[in-house]
Amino acid sequence: MDKRYTTPIIGALVGAFLFVLIYGVSFLNPTYVDWLISPFQDSTQHYVGWMAYRNSNWFFPWGLTDQLMSPLKTSLIYTDSIPLLAVPFKLLSPILPATFQYFGLWGLMCYMLNGALSSLIVRKITGSKIKAIIGSVLFILTYPMIFRTFVHSSLAGQWLILLALCGIVFYDHLKGKKAVVFWIVLGILSTSVHMYFLLMNGIILLGFITKDFIQQRRFYRPFVFLGSYVIPAAINLVCLGAFSTAMGYEAGGYWLYSLNFNSFFNNLNFGMFGNHFEVCQYSLENMTYLGMGIILLLIPAIIVWVRSINIKKSLPYIIPGFVALIFALSPTWTIGQKELFTIPLPGIALKAWSIFRASGRVAWVCIYLLILFAVCMGTRYKRQWIGYVVLAIAISIQMLDVSVALNRRVPLLNFDNPYESSLDVEPLEEFLSASGTTNLDIIPDWDYDLYDFVILAANNGISVNNFAFSRAEELTNMLRDQALETMAKGDSNTAFIFRKTDTMLCPSDLYYYDLGDFLLGSSYSSDILPRVDSTGLNTFSYSGIPHYLNDGEYDEATDTRTLHAGGVSFGPYIDMNVGQYEIVIEGTNLDALELNPHFTGRDGSYIPCTIASLDTTNDSLTIIICVDSYNENFELTLTNQSEEDVNISMIEISKISE
Repeated sequence: MDKRYTTPIIGALVGAFLFVLIYGVSFLNPTYVDWLISPFQDSTQHYVGWMAYRNSNWFFPWGLTDQLMSPLKTSLIYTDSIPLLAVPFKLLSPILPATFQYFGLWGLMCYMLNGALSSLIVRKITGSKIKAIIGSVLFILTYPMIFRTFVHSSLAGQWLILLALCGIVFYDHLKGKKAVVFWIVLGILSTSVHMYFLLMNGIILLGFITKDFIQQRRFYRPFVFLGSYVIPAAINLVCLGAFSTAMGYEAGGYWLYSLNFNSFFNNLNFGMFGNHFEVCQYSLENMTYLGMGIILLLIPAIIVWVRSINIKKSLPYIIPGFVALIFALSPTWTIGQKELFTIPLPGIALKAWSIFRASGRVAWVCIYLLILFAVCMGTRYKRQWIGYVVLAIAISIQMLDVSVALNRRVPLLNFDNPYESSLDVEPLEEFLSASGTTNLDIIPDWDYDLYDFVILAANNGISVNNFAFSRAEELTNMLRDQALETMAKGDSNTAFIFRKTDTMLCPSDLYYYDLGDFLLGSSYSSDILPRVDSTGLNTFSYSGIPHYLNDGEYDEATDTRTLHAGGVSFGPYIDMNVGQYEIVIEGTNLDALELNPHFTGRDGSYIPCTIASLDTTNDSLTIIICVDSYNENFELTLTNQSEEDVNISMIEISKISE
């Protein structure tokens, strides 16, 4: 074996050893998937995204599936299903087991590549094989790796950051076309794992360009390297279908996910040493704690660097570290729970920023640069054995520190927790097969309890119209509107899922079946599933709800709402489809009520309802309203206009015509 490969191979083995020591081996079984979907979490989204992609036909762009937001096609980029592995495994799908997952293999790969690449880099800089192999532990057991592995699996691909750093460290080996090829490959790899790595490695590219400019002094070369990185990456995104759907790119909450000034030293109660400082952002997104071993190793590293400072050699590392730090802190700079200032950005800049709104992740570039600096400079002593001892002590402290995070995070992954669907799967599958159902339209807003339906659909090659996409609210609303139109027109190949709290949306011309907390609506009549009498489905009784009152009380014993002078009753916040609805209110002093039936639009707008008729007495009130289109959040505001109390004993809403 070539001695040049010995160090990275041993580093990879160190990564594999630590990985198995921490997580075991059960999840490396490609047919074992329960750990990905029980309980429902981000990994469920990733796995179901792969299932849907595997089961769909091939399209161009080849990263698309028609199984998750039917009838539209969506890219597996948006389910974080790691296209780097998903595409080749789909090609191999005919020879793979019916149940197959690659996320365990991916985790092992990430740990091994972190070990291999870090040892390669440290060996190049220090010339010491021992430092390279031992020091790889610090690159493998970083807090971002611990917090992302098998939680947000694609973001565990932090070996891509180390691969980008290889471009700077091995600059002398990347002359001419080799450098162009290197950045072409890195751009494609980054976009095939996660978009954030495209940004992070683009920042590291600035360091490579700095080093190249210092040595070559040619102004055109930076544009060559930028183009070789960005253009192939953009082409790869096109091929993966990133721009082929109406998926949203914008999202708010920038300051919630930016880096806090104390983040590198804040263990957030996940460390044995150090401190927990309060932050005003989302804490776990800010998990960029260095670990006490690295923090202590930075002290001698800084002293050695100051004594032998060489700005020219350091600049290719300082520039990407500085740029990454500024981006991670922005746009709202905070320290602890105090907001310092917000960089004023124009609207178009904020829209672009929202693509990478979790800016705190970019600080991972700083973390790996600081670890590299600590290992290479903090162990530089005239007597080499002292450096080994210092490094061993730092690693021991680091492992003690991260053990707290591992002990708290790893049990949450539930590797041995079997998945049990809340649905009675066998008769439901039999029904869907007998009815010829090819599409399952999920009417409710997305929530975790809907995963059972999506998993069942994916296992049976049935498409769904609703899934856990983080930036698809407008798309989801549009598809739900289309589903309601499909219901009105009738489609024998489509079944519909309703919550039992949303039965006002159930059309009268479907058969309904009991699925626990849900109803299945279909044009197919069968005894395979328990039938539900459709009589009364379009009636909603507003009772047993003590809140949504101003200047009033709710008596649970009598289920009565009492409104004092000026008191207001709100609610019930239900969705309604097209039709006429009768609202019956019973109680006392009802002729003192001011009525305001309306909807709250998806954009927060006020949408009044047309009152077709109104009949009011002291103890009874009947309203008929007309709804011209599907609307969410129906609210009947009742205001007491008199000085006497109003008692409301019943509010019942019934659909009387389509």
